[in-house]
Amino acid sequence: MDTCLSFLITFKGLRILVWSSTHTDHAEAADVLICRAVSGQRWYTEIMKNVQPRLVIPSHWDDMFRPFSEPSRPFFSPPNLALPPIQRIDLGEFEGKIKKASPGCEVLLPERFKEYAY
Repeated sequence: MDTCLSFLITFKGLRILVWSSTHTDHAEAADVLICRAVSGQRWYTEIMKNVQPRLVIPSHWDDMFRPFSEPSRPFFSPPNLALPPIQRIDLGEFEGKIKKASPGCEVLLPERFKEYAY
């Protein structure tokens, strides 16, 4: 507990970085970046500069208490000091921040049980 582990997976020349840290230093270059869905623009700008991925996939964004028989939905984001204090994670906002940080990068918002080829 209380330890964030990040992983760099290489498979047949494809580099996949699963980045769990709130810091961006030491993030290595990769083709695919799997990262947090809730952060500020500065964090995304820094991580994208370090990693330079072609594809970004959000992690820890869905409501894990929802049954698989129901469609996925975003989980709650950290509380705001402004109103409304509690909101769900906005994947459109996540995608916008990624595109602003790296305009040519693709963002994949995954669907449950769907197979993706890359």
